[in-house]
Amino acid sequence: MRRAEQATLGKLTLVETFTFGVAFDSSTGKVIVSESSNHCIRSVDTIGPDAGIIKAVAGNPILDPGGARALDAKLYGVHGFAVDRSGDVYIAENGAHRVRKLTLATQQVTTIAGTGLAGFSGDGGDPRVAQLNLGEAPSLAFDAAGNLYVSFDSNRARRIDMTNNLMSTYAGNGVQGSSGDNDLATQAQLNRPTGIVFDDSGNLYIAEQSANNLRRVAAPTPPNATGIISKFTSGFSGPRYVVRDNSGYLYVADTISNRVLRVDSSGNLSTYAGSSLSGFGGDFGPATAASLNFPRGLAFGLAGELYVTDYGNNRVRRIDANGTITTIAGDGDGSFDGDGGPATSVGVGSPEGIAVDASGNIYIGANNRVRRLNVAESVDVDPDTLHIAGGNWITATIQLAAPRDASQVDPDSVTISALDPVTKAPLAGDMLHRASGAPFTAGPGTTGTYAQLKYDRATVLSWGASGSTLPVRIEGRFLDGRYFSGDTAITIH
Repeated sequence: MRRAEQATLGKLTLVETFTFGVAFDSSTGKVIVSESSNHCIRSVDTIGPDAGIIKAVAGNPILDPGGARALDAKLYGVHGFAVDRSGDVYIAENGAHRVRKLTLATQQVTTIAGTGLAGFSGDGGDPRVAQLNLGEAPSLAFDAAGNLYVSFDSNRARRIDMTNNLMSTYAGNGVQGSSGDNDLATQAQLNRPTGIVFDDSGNLYIAEQSANNLRRVAAPTPPNATGIISKFTSGFSGPRYVVRDNSGYLYVADTISNRVLRVDSSGNLSTYAGSSLSGFGGDFGPATAASLNFPRGLAFGLAGELYVTDYGNNRVRRIDANGTITTIAGDGDGSFDGDGGPATSVGVGSPEGIAVDASGNIYIGANNRVRRLNVAESVDVDPDTLHIAGGNWITATIQLAAPRDASQVDPDSVTISALDPVTKAPLAGDMLHRASGAPFTAGPGTTGTYAQLKYDRATVLSWGASGSTLPVRIEGRFLDGRYFSGDTAITIH
């Protein structure tokens, strides 16, 4: 038996514009998504009875001061957010220069920082009466102690002490520039700080979009002191988002150079993806030889694979642990279409934010919506090589993991499609579908399901020569909207 995973794409139930931030709350299994111009927050359950359902949880498109109940709250330009240990969501509301808190358990939205007026004030006091001046792409990050940091605030990074409810400047003096290295971080200039991320030692890394630097603020001792800032490394071209892997490497979406750069602990840069040539190409080959077009968002998957939103190509790319790149969503057409179908056959317009949940499902800000890339539940297919039954049917047993059974499957959704023998990518061409009236019944025990699909010789011969064996993928959909997928092989007759 062989297993495979295939992705299908879904959408939000409500339209949004300019999605900028996506995060995953591992404690609840929810994906939280910010929608900039629609001024709202949406969530996606990834576990439980509502898995795969996308809901508005805060804000709506009407621009007014908002309310306490999440769905009544009005959010003005949500560009970035973070999730705390309790699963509550913090939103950088750049249009209103505030940081908001969405408490998921009570569905309440409150302001934790900012007055709504652009400016700079309030250090040493209550963050709610402090003025912020959030730019085009503020980022939020928590440190190990649970304190919240916001970037792009008048060329500063500011810290909200969540225990004592105090605002302070952590880095930057408000002057755009890059001077002040090897001195107190609060006396240094910053140059449009965007992505921020902490390492395990408590050092904060700040991407400077206009200076093409990565600065580091050393973890201060004691923690409430001022850290020393230094240039960690440089040589970027419009750095945007920054992520960190479990080995301590940093990854930077280097937008202008059309690459993803990896940064080691000494600050050395290497190309992780992209050839520096703007364009699209290189799937199923080395990521370093592939063409990207303004990569923006970055997120790591459960197996260490890196997902990249290829903004200018209207696609999402995946780089596996061996360095091979593939497209997992988008056909290059930026228009919106194709919900519920194969992810690589639909339009994914200008994707930016991306995140991966605890089940491996992927969430993308695209098409002025949040799209969900549904990583199918993997199933086994018996036998390993399918043959033709009576010349008219292909019979397969799909082994479903309990509590799944045949009654939960949409019978008409089951298909067989051919795969490339080398890359295992689906081949262009027709699929075999279950014919109306063909058996689809519970098999042995409670986990087996027999599926018979109509054998069309012309279709199968288009896949390969008679007598040859070709890998195929059996896919289908459960009635709850989730998909399943399993790989096997077929002997062509």
